[in-house]
Amino acid sequence: MAITILEAMKLQTLKDFKLVAGYRGLDREIEGASILDYEYERSLSDKPIVTVFRRGDFVLSSLIYAKDDPSLILESVKGLVSDGVGALAVKNIYYDVLPDEVIEYANDMDFPIFMFDKKGSYYEDIVTEIYDKNKEKNSMSFKEAKIGILLKEDLDKSSVKNMAKDFNISFKNNL
Repeated sequence: MAITILEAMKLQTLKDFKLVAGYRGLDREIEGASILDYEYERSLSDKPIVTVFRRGDFVLSSLIYAKDDPSLILESVKGLVSDGVGALAVKNIYYDVLPDEVIEYANDMDFPIFMFDKKGSYYEDIVTEIYDKNKEKNSMSFKEAKIGILLKEDLDKSSVKNMAKDFNISFKNNL
């Protein structure tokens, strides 16, 4: 189970992110984070853009590949949406405002796009915090499922004891 974008917005590293498009997509789940750097640079290939991001990624970018060609932004957002990416966060190094057609497309597709300040937020910290939060949530979901089994199933003493030790290895036999 992954965290939702709405849950991620409460993380320390994302607290100052400003949602600029796709507000209806905040219930999307994000499983990890990736960095968009050069993948949409036209000069790298004569072939059409092929994206390399995973479903559920929270993609971070400064849009360096589009610093001289804003039309690349819409093209790349379309690629991210087709890949099933959860959201895009743009560090405002090259763009303080995104083109209207990008905002319109993201709103139509319920694809959240955030802007964040070039001061204070580091990609590595964001990636790590999203990873850690997902790990914590998965751990909690696993524990909740085990508690549900303990409460609802008619288990023998040995099974109960083994499951209890998963929660706390120091349980004594009399507990």
